[in-house]
Formats: sequence, structure tokens, C-alpha cells
Amino acid sequence: MTEGAALLPIWGELTGSAEGPSLVSMMSRLRATPAELSEQAVDIDALVADTLDLIDPAPLQMLLDDALAGRHRTAGRFAPAHATAVAIACWLVSLPELKAALPFPRRAHVLTALGILGGFSDSVPTTDWLGHDTDRQEEVARALLRSLGLRPGGETHIVAEDRWASISTRSRAAALAQAARDQLRAEELAAALAKKKAEEAAAQYSHV
Repeated sequence: MTEGAALLPIWGELTGSAEGPSLVSMMSRLRATPAELSEQAVDIDALVADTLDLIDPAPLQMLLDDALAGRHRTAGRFAPAHATAVAIACWLVSLPELKAALPFPRRAHVLTALGILGGFSDSVPTTDWLGHDTDRQEEVARALLRSLGLRPGGETHIVAEDRWASISTRSRAAALAQAARDQLRAEELAAALAKKKAEEAAAQYSHV
């Protein structure tokens, strides 16, 4: 899956979503992130593998195949700069209420979400995830749920999407960029009209 395709569940428009855990539960879980995860004091490959086994225990044959092929390095595709974000995302998806709401196939959805949250740290640094900015914490919680095709408990799909659009750093940046483009076009149009008006006035004066 390409990076662009992986981002679609977050940055694209969802057509529907299932109900997940409450936003309060997700943000509380985020604030309770163990220090060793935020300090990159864990083996990210092992953490992702353990998280996947917790979410959906692999059949014995799959584990044997992985061991024999030397492929039990699920997180190897994550860049070092994203490791902290992935570790925190592992902590979040392990929330019991979230685990119970995960769509099938669980492993595939979780792996996609971990990849998305790893890249999400480019626009919202992990220092903001664990700081005192509740808006950014809400954004992270919503981003993870959204990447899994879920919405916060107690919200309709429309309400969740509206709130995402208002709190998303990337959505707000896109809106500001569009507003700047609209303003520039308005200024260019006004300048063109003023120039045309001046030319018409000059033409009338020359014929007097």
C-alpha cells in the first residue's frame, strides 16, 4: 500500500463509520501513555508484534511461517522519526473498549492505523500528543479512530466528520491555504477591473 493510499482513511472523506469508544476514554488513555513509549525505550518491532497478537492472536501456523521465513519484523517499514508515534498508537489500540469495536480483519486495520499515526506525527509532533493541548489530544484520538473507520462513542457520523474538519491541523491548513488563494484571486480581479476602467477612461479622454 502506498503512503498516499494509507492516508485516505484520515484525509479522504469517509462515507460511514462504526461506533467506537468515547472520546473521553481515548484521551484519558493517551494522557496515561507510559513514559518508556514516549522516550523510545522499547523495541518497536516487538511492540507492534505484541500489539497485533493482543488484538487478534495469530494462528500457530502463521507464527511458525513467520519464524521460519524470518519475517517477524512487522514495524520495519516505519521511519525512526515515526517510532514514538507508532509506539503511542500501539498503546491506544490496546484500549479494551477499542479492541472490542475493531472491524475485521483486525490485524490489517490496526497495521494500517499504525502506519497512518506514524505519518500523522509529521503534522502534529508527538510532543503535542502528550502535552497540555487538549485540542491536539482530541485530534490524535479522532485521527486514530478515523483511521480505523470508527467514530467516538455517542456521536453520529456527521457530527464526528464535522468535528474532525474543525480540529484537524491539516484540514485547517488546507482551508487557510484556500482562503489565501481566494483572496489573491479577488485582488487580481480587482486590479484587472481597475486597469480596464483606467484604460477605458483614457480612451474616452483621447477621443475628446
